[in-house]
Amino acid sequence: MREYSRLRVLFIGLSIALLIGAIGCLSATQTKINLIQTKVEQALVSSMANLAPHWPRIAVYSDPAAQAYNAPMVNQAQTFQLYQDVLEHLNQDASVPPLKMSQVSVQIEYGAAEDTLISQARVEFPLVLGIEHNLTIQSSIKTPHYKTLN
Repeated sequence: MREYSRLRVLFIGLSIALLIGAIGCLSATQTKINLIQTKVEQALVSSMANLAPHWPRIAVYSDPAAQAYNAPMVNQAQTFQLYQDVLEHLNQDASVPPLKMSQVSVQIEYGAAEDTLISQARVEFPLVLGIEHNLTIQSSIKTPHYKTLN
């Protein structure tokens, strides 16, 4: 009877230890995912805010009766600039673990008072035991209507 009690205590103890280990592993994984998502979002926002004022602009009419304003023009050259700038931001931050960024895109939504630049990036990074995790991260900034073409 005494041997049975020891085995039962040992089994329960091992089960609890495995459960604590699994919860710790899941917590560490979620923390890493949140860190990468936050850092990439910050890099996207910062890069768009720095680059958008220097991008070429196009004349936009919100409605036929309204006066034209100038909005940033978004094309492949601007997307590549954003990609480079985001990678530069991420590479300078030592707290960001290694990751692979692909499929960066930028689009603009025109509004009555402000335009919204929306960027999206797909990142891939290793988690526990080399398992790859993919995230699609989206961020946006408001850009004012410009009066000059610059």
